[in-house]
Amino acid sequence: MKFISHTTFNKIQREYLMPVVKHTWSLLQKAELDKIKQQGTSFRLAGDGRCDSPGFNTKYCTNSLLDFETQHIVMFVVVKVAETGSSSKMEVEGFRRCMTYLLDQGFTIEVLATDRHIINLNGKAKSKGCEDLNFWIQAICNHLWWCASNCEGDKVLLDHIVNTHTFEGKIFKQCAQTFIPTDVAAKKKWLVRESKAHKALKEVVLDKRLRKDICQLSEFCHTGNLEVYHSLMLKYCPKRQEFDYDQMVTRTTLAVIDHNLNQNRDHKINKNGEKAYKLVCPKATGQWVVKPVFKNKTYQWVYAMMENVLVLPVQKRQNVGNITPRPAPQKTELIHKFFSRFDKTSK
Repeated sequence: MKFISHTTFNKIQREYLMPVVKHTWSLLQKAELDKIKQQGTSFRLAGDGRCDSPGFNTKYCTNSLLDFETQHIVMFVVVKVAETGSSSKMEVEGFRRCMTYLLDQGFTIEVLATDRHIINLNGKAKSKGCEDLNFWIQAICNHLWWCASNCEGDKVLLDHIVNTHTFEGKIFKQCAQTFIPTDVAAKKKWLVRESKAHKALKEVVLDKRLRKDICQLSEFCHTGNLEVYHSLMLKYCPKRQEFDYDQMVTRTTLAVIDHNLNQNRDHKINKNGEKAYKLVCPKATGQWVVKPVFKNKTYQWVYAMMENVLVLPVQKRQNVGNITPRPAPQKTELIHKFFSRFDKTSK
């Protein structure tokens, strides 16, 4: 069966499809930024980078900025490793470009949240003698946010987790929760004070970097929704497949459009007229939790883009160069220099 060649496929993609995706995003981004300008408000943003492959062999890094008010991506850039010379510098460069773009447009940034990975309770809980920490991880994470707004440095967690609910603190002298019945308390896996698990938890809770970072949580901003967006990117930019720069930018743009146009969906209602939830068991925690179920996504924007393929003018490909910083030499020159130690006739 005859089919179009790989070259023809790429040509159609570059001259017809990619310009439409770029045009659609430019309109959506302009509408998003114009709305902020009209309101006269400052940006409250979350920023994070995503590499196309793990380790130091990454080729592209995508930096994105998410607006907390709308949960929409307002700016993103894709940085090539050849532009920075090192994969470790790509995220910083991408962040600089995103911020420069918004600041040059006259916007002010009130809040900027980035991710930090300085503690790992799951790792501690895997150590021998610290297994009981697994039952407290979710409660500890919830308590972390509560402490950020209430405790002002009090170390109430280390007492509560060993079933001691009165203590010497600057703000709180006892736990804020209601009285725990004896039968309920007996079922909880309380830690033993100064046990291996308790000491491991103390290392995390009393870490100077963590306590310093808690002061930055007063705005209660985090990059959680950006991580959801990064998961969506795997649909358009799977890490097991390699793309050239134009393809990477276009696929990332599609992920951004999909994310933005399907935010703030209504809660799905089940047949009993109640809000729908689903049971999930995350691999990291191994504990069952419920998550809300939202209405299905809509993809009407895809059909609008398909119509624009026939309307927008054809865009010829521009030579963006190879990822290597060195220009390609003449093939004849390399053939002349070619030498094989297995071929006796080679010179």
